[in-house]
Amino acid sequence: MFMAGYTPASGLDFIQETCTGHSNLQRDIITVWTIKSIKKLKKVLILIKRGNKDIGYKGIRRLVSYISISLYPYFLISLYPYILISPFFAKAQSIEQTLSFAALEFSNKNYTASVDAYLRVYFFDKGAHGAIVYPRLAESYFELKDYAKAGYYYDLAYNVSLNDSIRTEMTLRKALCLLLDHKYLYSLQELLPMEDSLAKGQFEKKEFYIAITYFGMSDFKQSEQAFLLSARNAPDSTKTKIHDLFVKNAKIRLNPKTARILSYIFPGLGQFYAGDVKNGINSLLLTSGFAVLAVTTALNYSLIDAIASVAPWFQRYYTGGIKKAEAITVKKISTRRAKIYTEIIDTLKNIFAVPQNEDILKYKARLAYTAIYNFEFSKADSIILEIKKEFPGNIMPFVVASNYYWWLLISGYNDAETEKKYSENIDLALKLLVRTPTTGKTQKLLSNEEIYYFTVLHGYKARLLMMQKKYYKAISNFKTSIDYLELSKGKEPEYEYFYLLQGLNEYFVAHVRKDHPFYAPFIVFFPKADAQKGLDYLKIAATSKDTVLNTEGNYFLVKINMEAEVNYKEAEQHALLLINRYEKNLLYQYFYFKLLLDEKRKQEAINQLAEINKAASVNPNLAPAIVAHYKNLAQHDLKKYYMEE
Repeated sequence: MFMAGYTPASGLDFIQETCTGHSNLQRDIITVWTIKSIKKLKKVLILIKRGNKDIGYKGIRRLVSYISISLYPYFLISLYPYILISPFFAKAQSIEQTLSFAALEFSNKNYTASVDAYLRVYFFDKGAHGAIVYPRLAESYFELKDYAKAGYYYDLAYNVSLNDSIRTEMTLRKALCLLLDHKYLYSLQELLPMEDSLAKGQFEKKEFYIAITYFGMSDFKQSEQAFLLSARNAPDSTKTKIHDLFVKNAKIRLNPKTARILSYIFPGLGQFYAGDVKNGINSLLLTSGFAVLAVTTALNYSLIDAIASVAPWFQRYYTGGIKKAEAITVKKISTRRAKIYTEIIDTLKNIFAVPQNEDILKYKARLAYTAIYNFEFSKADSIILEIKKEFPGNIMPFVVASNYYWWLLISGYNDAETEKKYSENIDLALKLLVRTPTTGKTQKLLSNEEIYYFTVLHGYKARLLMMQKKYYKAISNFKTSIDYLELSKGKEPEYEYFYLLQGLNEYFVAHVRKDHPFYAPFIVFFPKADAQKGLDYLKIAATSKDTVLNTEGNYFLVKINMEAEVNYKEAEQHALLLINRYEKNLLYQYFYFKLLLDEKRKQEAINQLAEINKAASVNPNLAPAIVAHYKNLAQHDLKKYYMEE
């Protein structure tokens, strides 16, 4: 595949010539970066040679981004002979062509690729196309939920624009980014200096953002004024409803300090004040019971005995009740105000696109999953703790946490404590799913998301039980999972995660019945299944724009094609996609190594073993036990291969 006259060695000779006149340190830096780039280039050229052109060209695009961001301009000149190798690079020399490619990716909603392309233009043309590039970079980062970078490029777009209307829109978009990042004061700094004589729609949008900002800051008087200004062209009935909602909000006179004082005076009174009768009765009965017990003990024995044996328990539940009363009051206030805020937004939802809190949760959950896939477990753990704190009572943080602990379990951390935390998060998530379907009409009440959570959570329980060799309980949980999954049939286009679940169900049930008749009695009551349909559904999941769904779809296609279908070519395509996306993921690297061994490609497998060691070395925060786990697996497989050879 290399052009005549050019080899890695001759390429390095060329670089040495271009380095003449530089210091030794500069020359060493250039050489090291060049060797890394050549290795990456060789990988993608191998892909193209094997017919994997789509994946190969994506790898080339990533290489261009890597070079443009990481290296000095004169280093790009030193790579000239290698750039000539690919027709893609030959076509990509023109700024205009790169802009066209970026615009195409942007229109196709492939925002990661559009960012890479626009950044190349930004790097090479030094701002000459800023009026085009900056807004598109900002919009791409906004769609990728990277609000800090989006705000930065909205600022640049404002500076290069000569159109007042566009400058105003860029300011509004930057303010929205700050608002979504909960930086309320910074958002106000952008919004308040804006003039009132704005174009139609921009004034309303400005006041709308100001209203949300003030509400987030608990300045409800200012918030109401801004909401009414944003709805100045709305019917009077809308304005009246907004005013009534703020009146209702003002009637929320609960005070956490009052609840605390009342609980000091009389146990349970603070909870009654907050409207939580159940917890109030509980606190009253517990503390009263211990008080009676203390008096009885003092009368029958002595005061010292009462103080020693009962007083600590009384003090625990008495002070605990005080703290709980305050916490319940805070939660009640937040819940009531959140309900009012939602009603206000619903009143105006036909006028504006509203930033939803749920989107922030989903964004942070994706960050956690990305950290898990990159084997950045400490980072993932921090994000999970953060979203559990920010979104108490939401199922998603516990589902993410379950996946986090599962990845630890399969990566060598298979101790009792990790298993316990994995199970605890599943159980907590199941408790949060209040509505449990039984039969008949109750089933229809479940949303697609609830069906999904019920299905996966019981599936998660089953896979741990399988790992623990508790097969009967595992089959029972699988059956429960399948029962819920039946509710999703035909709903795949509505909720794309059902493609993954139905795909796995269809394939594995059919596969077990066909190739493992010994286990067939365990799934006799499972519905009929079609293996090919399962594979088709998994391929749909693997091409999703949803990061998690895409990753999981490709992962299962690697496993199925390696271990069940024995279709190594198909497995390799998905494996390469995963290791190119998540270079630090030792599991994906290991699966590719195993695939090469299975194909008897010994030398490539040995090279891949080096990649596993490299992936481990560039991740200094990775626990030694995890590194040792995957190295031992690879060494064991290699030893077995030599013994069979």
